[in-house]
Amino acid sequence: MLSKMQGKTIFAESQGSLKKIILKRDYLSIDSPTVTAGVDMNFEHVAGLDKGKITLYALSTCIWCKKTKELLSSRGVAFDYIYVDLLKGTERQEAIDQVKRFNPSSSFPTLIIGESKCIIGFREKDIKEALR
Repeated sequence: MLSKMQGKTIFAESQGSLKKIILKRDYLSIDSPTVTAGVDMNFEHVAGLDKGKITLYALSTCIWCKKTKELLSSRGVAFDYIYVDLLKGTERQEAIDQVKRFNPSSSFPTLIIGESKCIIGFREKDIKEALR
């Protein structure tokens, strides 16, 4: 679905301000986003090389989420992840809201790299390229 929208520019509201979103290949490039995880969400941290902020929103039952997490671990990078399906109540809604800022369809896995790039789905080549 995203590939059909490749090269399009859309705008989305985030925390009361308008953000420009440029669709490139199978990931989004977002102009000056400010995305922070809520203080109530309990992200798991995987230690490794600091390649900037890397956040994985995943489902505990999703094979592609598992493959994305394994790829990140095998690359030896530090990242945070959370299983959205295991959250409850407002914590779950907050996680979904965070995902929607980058991925309006709320599909998984949603990988946010450096707070400016979002890779949706298991895109091994794109993930490796983004982690260089």
